Amino acid sequence: GGQTGYAKTNLALNIALCALHEFDDLCVVGINVKGEDLLWLDAVNPELTEEDLALWNGFGFTNLDWLNFVLFAPAGISLRKDGFARDFTVSWTDIKYDLNLIFSESREDENARNLVSHLASISSITSFEEAIQKLEDWLSLAESNKSVPGNHHLSTIQKVLRRLNGLSKKRFVNRNYRKSSFPDLFSVIRPKTFVVFDLNDA
Repeated sequence: GGQTGYAKTNLALNIALCALHEFDDLCVVGINVKGEDLLWLDAVNPELTEEDLALWNGFGFTNLDWLNFVLFAPAGISLRKDGFARDFTVSWTDIKYDLNLIFSESREDENARNLVSHLASISSITSFEEAIQKLEDWLSLAESNKSVPGNHHLSTIQKVLRRLNGLSKKRFVNRNYRKSSFPDLFSVIRPKTFVVFDLNDA
């Protein structure tokens, strides 16, 4: 009679926390896709009953000072909004070669993947603004039935333009980092760290 997914999520989370508590050279990376499942790992749930707290205490988790909890979440959208230091955006140079990942591997997105690969190969483009301007220039050519570099289709340019516009405006917030660009994931991973990326707005 339990709610779907709760038992599985709790089991996986408890195993991860137990492993982090036991081993000194372990880091866990979690993706929060709905609700608040992974957003408050640094605090005990205030809704726990005395019986729940007794069980939780049996795991040795009533004091989570040992856990280095790192949370990245969309600004103004995440269900957790407390104590964020400053926001930061995704940088074009950091992700330009991975833009194909924002499209599916299906055949219908093949042209879009080719287009973003073409954009990434243009060395004069150094920012999202420049990439979007290039797409708008290509869009004007396509709408005028003129030749577009790479022979990209009008519908493909429109699709990529929508995605890049959304990605360039996406802002993230983090309580731990005060940098102005999205950090390399490997600079975040440290022993006894639980890193969570909140994708509730996806």
